[in-house]
Amino acid sequence: MIKIVKAEAQNNGQEAYPLLEMTKAMIDHLSVKSLDTFSNFMVNLLAVSNVGVQKKVFKCFNRLLKNARSPTEFPACKEVVDNLNFLNPIMAQLRAHQEKVKESNLVHLRLKAIHHIVFLAPQDWIIEHHKFIISDIVTVMHLSKKCTDESFALATTLFKKLVFNAPSLTKYPPVKKPLESAGTKFITEVGAGLGGHHDDTISNTVRLLTHISYDFSAYFEESFPSMADAVFTLLDLDLSRRIGHAVMDFVKMCISNMNADTLRPFLPKLIKQLIYFQQKHSSGNTLQRLKIILERMIRLYSFKEVINYMPLEHHKLVKHVRISLKRQAKKDKAKAKRAKEEAKRVTTISLSSQALDLNDPALAAKSKMSTNEHVDSSMNDDDMITTDEKTGKIVIKMNRKRKRSDIEEIQDDYNVEEHRERQHAENMIPDHLKNTSFINETIQLRMMNMILPITHNII
Repeated sequence: MIKIVKAEAQNNGQEAYPLLEMTKAMIDHLSVKSLDTFSNFMVNLLAVSNVGVQKKVFKCFNRLLKNARSPTEFPACKEVVDNLNFLNPIMAQLRAHQEKVKESNLVHLRLKAIHHIVFLAPQDWIIEHHKFIISDIVTVMHLSKKCTDESFALATTLFKKLVFNAPSLTKYPPVKKPLESAGTKFITEVGAGLGGHHDDTISNTVRLLTHISYDFSAYFEESFPSMADAVFTLLDLDLSRRIGHAVMDFVKMCISNMNADTLRPFLPKLIKQLIYFQQKHSSGNTLQRLKIILERMIRLYSFKEVINYMPLEHHKLVKHVRISLKRQAKKDKAKAKRAKEEAKRVTTISLSSQALDLNDPALAAKSKMSTNEHVDSSMNDDDMITTDEKTGKIVIKMNRKRKRSDIEEIQDDYNVEEHRERQHAENMIPDHLKNTSFINETIQLRMMNMILPITHNII
């Protein structure tokens, strides 16, 4: 079968598609020997020029590598991937693929395969090949959103593997000298991309530094000031807007995540650099990013400290940002107050509704007793009580004609009792809730349940 797939892939790629799909489905069930033969064959297929075949081959590789991350379920896949005779050829082929192919769909699959390899390979092997992985990330990160997401995930896993030797670690250990040394070395190698010849490479490097610094800045704290200075200097150069926006995102990360004292020495020069870049690229997006940065600076330091470093002609912008902050703080305070009042109101209504629960056994017993008293008071010896089979209501069959005055007297008694019950219910409710629709409906239901069926049946 492998020979057939290889021949079809080299001659006419589309004929090999169903065979490659079938091969991918068989990976879960192959033995170690078959998987070893399969992997060697697939490595050679990466050199085929047909894009569709390469895509299918990458999916087969990712299936094999993903299975290897579950050794108890797929021990054969794990045994094959642990062999360096598998890792070295595929990494060599991935390097060749990086130089030739820049198509986003294939690049995304290549990054995913490298991510699996970083997770599975031993630390010594990763140390030997990590420079290629970093260069691949900063070269292709911008091609698509999938490439960006996969690049960030790969960079995080690579840092954990090199520094902690634990790619799935979620709770990071305290900072120690060996960890700090490894973290500094990694961030220095990533920062080498700032000297790239293409705008995409430089902007991708800044974005990658932003992502790594947000989570792991404690592990290269000593080298961070020099790295930040190199990033901020990019604003002075005549570079593209994409690079400037990446630097502004880096500044926002520094303000939100770094110690105020660490960033304070850069503040005078940084503000002037940001103003210079905004004047050069005077778009609404750039101005909005600058306003967000100034807002965070005012929160972190103070309005007086920030405005002292601003050029005189831009004081109006800082004052506008301060007014916006005050207005937003006022809105947030009012919103919090409304939320607190609403929570209090809902709690009070809940307690009131529990107090007026129509299914309360004590209330039901009282209602039944009241019903019996009214029925007894309206009967004489000649009357008979029955229950209507359709409605289930109590019906008094009277064997004599009742006087109109007696019926009116009974009805007056019912009205007095209803008024007394309503007064009792309303006295249990706080004053500010008496006119709410919920309480009125609750009282109405209670009155109808206790009084109206009796009145209807007697009359």
